[in-house]
Amino acid sequence: MRNLSIGLTARHVLGLAFFLSGFVGFTCFGQTVTVRVVNAANGKPVAAQKILISGIKGTGERPGEARQKLIAKHASPDATLVTDAQGRVQFDLPAVPPTKFYVRAVLRPPVWDCSCLVTVSTEELVRKGLWVGSHDDASIQLQPGEILFRMRPTPLWARVFWPFLVDRPF
Repeated sequence: MRNLSIGLTARHVLGLAFFLSGFVGFTCFGQTVTVRVVNAANGKPVAAQKILISGIKGTGERPGEARQKLIAKHASPDATLVTDAQGRVQFDLPAVPPTKFYVRAVLRPPVWDCSCLVTVSTEELVRKGLWVGSHDDASIQLQPGEILFRMRPTPLWARVFWPFLVDRPF
């Protein structure tokens, strides 16, 4: 009788462990990611900026191919979003999230001079978020699942001479 009692207890413990182990690996399941673009000079959100996302579809492409989608002129990313009046966009990670993916903020020159392409570790993003740009404002709190682009605008002299500073095809 004693063995039967221990057997049932062990079976319950194993069943509970098996049940709970299903939740450990899928902390990203259904995770919503927020991307914010903020002007570091005045703290205001930057609206109407294009955000490109690649590597979240799980199509089996190599990491370099996913990154190349955001750099190449005529490649199509997995998602193209535009920031709202609060300077943010949101998207959901797939049911089986990638270990890493790529996000690019396409900020309009000459006011912004940044390619702003980052590799995002899904685990780190879900745990503590990702901060891109200047870290000089301690009052801003980064949330888990949030990517924050804090960009400084180009100086006025650079905007005036912008046509002479960029490469143009002949």
